[in-house]
Amino acid sequence: MGDCRGGHVKVGEVGTLSWMRDTRGRLTGAERRRFIAAFVLAQLKDMPAISLARLGRTARETGSLDDLDLVAPDSKLARDAEQQALETQPRWITDHCYRGYFYAMAIARLKRLDPDPELMFIAAMFHDAGLCGEIASDHCFTLDGVDAAYAAAPDLDSDSRALVGNAITLHLNPQVPLEQGVEAHLFHEGIISDLTGFRWRLISASTRQLIQDRYPRGEFGVRSGAAFSEHALRFAGRNRAVMMCGGYTAPAALAGLMPNLWAMERTRRRGEWG
Repeated sequence: MGDCRGGHVKVGEVGTLSWMRDTRGRLTGAERRRFIAAFVLAQLKDMPAISLARLGRTARETGSLDDLDLVAPDSKLARDAEQQALETQPRWITDHCYRGYFYAMAIARLKRLDPDPELMFIAAMFHDAGLCGEIASDHCFTLDGVDAAYAAAPDLDSDSRALVGNAITLHLNPQVPLEQGVEAHLFHEGIISDLTGFRWRLISASTRQLIQDRYPRGEFGVRSGAAFSEHALRFAGRNRAVMMCGGYTAPAALAGLMPNLWAMERTRRRGEWG
């Protein structure tokens, strides 16, 4: 079923930018089995923590940010990217981008990791750009996010482009270990915290409240669920978006953050295909 060393199922190159460019996001049978196994193991490990977080019980040590920390990186590159994102994406997506980024920075503080905040911010602001407008039918939407990030930051060097691209394409994976990059690891942790509450116990309750007050969830659960469902319908088959849709359903529903995405997809399929 897959290599389980390190406490998670190894999914190999699945989700990396090079894998995405080669496959457009379609999984082979073996990759699909490993991907499902990785989601199952992640849920077994993390769903108790979600329940504890909902009860207000955090870990002994947590990452904290204060009001002065909730600012974008102070560089022209980051400011230009932020402006581009705000002009081209709906607020329900950009607020999710901010929440995911700041959750990631809080976890970085807890773990004493030192990411490049500028590059992680650019990845954050465009990771869901593919869910805006016409949703792709022949590739995973994360590739559109990569293209949008590159267009917003055209002066990035090749190493920085690879870092941003991998952070975006890997964020749908069940786990992103540190060996795949500090920024990709932290960005994944921040985004799934907003999607499912997986890492809420690692973030102080006051920090979570501060971030959610500044960037409220609003319609995010319903709108993102509908967008994922539409992408799963358009890009049918053994693809990561569909696997992610099913894999995050239970924890997201348990955390009260999103509707049942898999059920939404089934309902849409019945309506589309009779």
